[in-house]
Amino acid sequence: MQKRVILALMLALTLILSGCALIEKDAAVDAETEIIRLGDQVVKKGELKPELDNMLNLYKMIYGIDPSDESVVSEIRSEMVEQHKAEMAAKAKAAELGLDQLTEEEEAKLKEDAEKDYQSQVDSKAASYTDEGLTDEDRQARAKEELTAAGTTVESLLSTAREKLINDKIRAYTIQDVKITDEDIQEKYNELVEENKTSYEASASDYCSAMNNGDTLYFAPEGVRLVKQILIQYDTEKQTAISDANAKVTAAQAILDSSEDEHTQEEKDQAQKDLEAAQAEVAALTEEAYASIDAEADEVLEKLAAGEDWAALSAEHNDDPGMMEGRKTAETGYAVCEGMTSFDPAFTEAAMALKEIGETSGKIRGTSNGYYIIRYVGDVVPGEIGLDAVKDSISADLQSEAEEAAYQEKIQEWLDAVKDQFKVDLNALKD
Repeated sequence: MQKRVILALMLALTLILSGCALIEKDAAVDAETEIIRLGDQVVKKGELKPELDNMLNLYKMIYGIDPSDESVVSEIRSEMVEQHKAEMAAKAKAAELGLDQLTEEEEAKLKEDAEKDYQSQVDSKAASYTDEGLTDEDRQARAKEELTAAGTTVESLLSTAREKLINDKIRAYTIQDVKITDEDIQEKYNELVEENKTSYEASASDYCSAMNNGDTLYFAPEGVRLVKQILIQYDTEKQTAISDANAKVTAAQAILDSSEDEHTQEEKDQAQKDLEAAQAEVAALTEEAYASIDAEADEVLEKLAAGEDWAALSAEHNDDPGMMEGRKTAETGYAVCEGMTSFDPAFTEAAMALKEIGETSGKIRGTSNGYYIIRYVGDVVPGEIGLDAVKDSISADLQSEAEEAAYQEKIQEWLDAVKDQFKVDLNALKD
């Protein structure tokens, strides 16, 4: 009798547990779970959970985090919630200040823009349908159906645009008193000059690279000159042939450099023969490639010697993108100095060998791809770059930094003022 009672209890327990396993949450109800509340503002699970999942996937791809690591997930979850709390505090303050009240003109403009944006998306999607027999009306209707299914409507675009406008007004309110003074600019300028001086006096090559990259500079070291070039390259077919031959050189050399247990002596002897043959092939192909552009390079040099215009010849013959019209380096020339390693050593050596401004090199055989014809066009004046030349850039950077700091400070102030009014349920986000 006792055994029957025990068996009955075990059966009942099994049924209860299996029944619990079959209980599933109603997805719609679960999505309505409040995670954050501030007054009438509510952020629900249906909004935050997908956001959290996307964030976790992003962190997994970028940082390789384990989405099952609760310590990491908890930190990301908390950061996300804090961001929403800051946004809610800002919205509450905006309502208090009346920043969320838009004029009729603003509402009309938002609606007009939303309708244009929506129609543009409809037209773009409709144009992608290539099914035969579809009329324009069919395509438009199908596009609208797909956009609606994806949650894109005039109303959704209008809501997003309205929220952005209000956020812009909030930001404008927080930064309205930010002003950068001449004293601020001078102080920053002095700081940047000193940083550049320390860096570039230690490495003029770094200065050259920065100038060629178009960076804003505040100090120039000694020994930097400016040169322009006309690069005459041999064709891509010859470049490919030389590259393939060099690959044979690399493969043979790898066998020769390997340990004895990786390759037999017979294999190494063959590799030595292959290496010599490949090197000879590279040399022959290279000579052939340069011979194919000798006439063009000679023609350019002859025309320059006859006084023809450098810019016109460059436009006709130059294969260097950095010397093309519209590029800053095409206007100023490349900055070069002794010991510079970011250019082909053959180019740098020839550029620094020119004696006088205006002097032009002969045809300089590059390490690969073609001939350089180089002209010495000027020197970089060493010392501080004048404040007037960089004042606008410094002012813009300082203004942007100060505005961001003021905005973040004000948001934090508003958040602190209502922090005790938040109701947060982080546990509901865990499943």
